[in-house]
Amino acid sequence: MDSNEQKKVFIKIALGAFKNIIGFGLATAFIGYMATHSGIDIPLMIIAAVVTFIMVVSIVTLLLFIVYTIKGIPVTLKNSPKHIKFFDLYAYTFLALSFRLIEAAICIGYIVYLYKLFI
Repeated sequence: MDSNEQKKVFIKIALGAFKNIIGFGLATAFIGYMATHSGIDIPLMIIAAVVTFIMVVSIVTLLLFIVYTIKGIPVTLKNSPKHIKFFDLYAYTFLALSFRLIEAAICIGYIVYLYKLFI
C-alpha cells in the first residue's frame, strides 16, 4: 500500500472515530437529559444498555485492530524492501491508532457516565 492509500485509509478511520465520538456523545447526552427530566427509567435503561453495547463493540474492534496490527508487523517488515523503514510503513497506522485510542477513552467516559446515571 502506498502513502496515498495509507493516507486515505487514515482519513476514513479518523473521520469514523470523530463520528463515533459525536454520535455516542449525542446519544449519551439525550439519555442523560431524559433520565434527569422525565420519569421513564426502564425504557431509558434499555436504550442506555443498547448504546453501551455498541460502544463496547467499538472498543473491542479497536482491540482487534491493535492485536492484528502487532501480529502483522514482523511479516510486513520481512516482506518489505530493505530501503523502506518501519516508520514509513506504519506512520499512518499508528496515527490512526491514536485517534481510535482517544475515541475509546471518550467512550469509556460515556459508559461510566451512563452507569452512574442509573446506579
